[in-house]
Amino acid sequence: MTPDPGRPLYATMAHTTVELLRRVRFGRSHLPRLLAAGAFTLFCSACGDLGPSKNSNTDFSDRLEVGGFDIFQFNVSKNGEFSVTLTALSNPNAVLGVWVGQPGNGVCNPIAGYVTPIAVLNRDALNSFIQKGTYCLEVYDPGSLTEAVNYTVRVSHP
Repeated sequence: MTPDPGRPLYATMAHTTVELLRRVRFGRSHLPRLLAAGAFTLFCSACGDLGPSKNSNTDFSDRLEVGGFDIFQFNVSKNGEFSVTLTALSNPNAVLGVWVGQPGNGVCNPIAGYVTPIAVLNRDALNSFIQKGTYCLEVYDPGSLTEAVNYTVRVSHP
């Protein structure tokens, strides 16, 4: 950029910026995309914090027998992220299975994608998005237990 002696530097810079924008064809064709991105940003900012930092923790403790299962119920007050973590195990090497589902007729009907047969101590077994509603958590022996274990499982949810 060579400054024009008869023009202030800021005017030359503004002219150069406009020319660069024209060269990359930044014009009316991108305006709808920019407006949509701006509207999306405003919409998301109005949603509030849906992240896990504002979650409630619900702990469930029980004794799981070989080949057994336990069902617990919990309520989610708003949409957001959830996680399921085994926070205590009497045998720290034990592997349990967990799933989140919809309660009905005394059973916990699993939700596709919210099932894992490999839950280990102090690692998120499940971590995903969840909607407001009533859910159940099933903790079960995936076939790996050789003796009963005491456990605590934490459900972190909005």
